[in-house]
Amino acid sequence: MGVMGGSIDIVLRGFAGINILDDKVSIEPRLPKAWRSLKCRFVYKGVWFSLAITRRNITVTLKGQVAIPVEINGRLYYPHLGRALRVSATRK
Repeated sequence: MGVMGGSIDIVLRGFAGINILDDKVSIEPRLPKAWRSLKCRFVYKGVWFSLAITRRNITVTLKGQVAIPVEINGRLYYPHLGRALRVSATRK
């Protein structure tokens, strides 16, 4: 179980670049060159996050009772619950 948990942690924090902070979720993806995309779901403060990362776009959808701010590549967003937020994956 520990090894599996460590593997999931590497994917979420390392490749998806997910960092859970007190007041927001930060996302700074670093996909390996051989990967075209990465999709994952996780829960934070009772809110489900659906994340889809490609070379071009990052899409985040929140489902829950409270919208949580999301920082993507250093820029802060306030996504609406149930509505997909799509931003460019290009870092500026």
